[in-house]
Amino acid sequence: MEYDSSFDNFTGNGTEYDGRHTNVLSVFVLTLFVVIGIFGNSIVIFIILKHRDMRTVTNYFVLNLAVTDIALLIICAVPTGVVYAINTIDWPLGDFMCRMTGFIMNVSPSKYLTY
Repeated sequence: MEYDSSFDNFTGNGTEYDGRHTNVLSVFVLTLFVVIGIFGNSIVIFIILKHRDMRTVTNYFVLNLAVTDIALLIICAVPTGVVYAINTIDWPLGDFMCRMTGFIMNVSPSKYLTY
């Protein structure tokens, strides 16, 4: 079955839209989310592990949330950004990453934000 791109392109007011600007914006936003997310969560992890008085049960829960947030960014947001960046309908990262990314997106609570 071949992909029909006739619905992706349309002409309005003499300009043709091909979706590239949307992909550039999507890649930029995803990159921004990944950089800020990894940086911010790394700071949380560093502070909790560096200061002994921060090692409480509640802060360990926050530490676990920060670690899983970084993992979610790396496993889901980065591959999605790669797919948007190369602008293809084929998954370029292999069968394992395709299944892993789909699984993580469907079992994590953030799936409501990714669709």
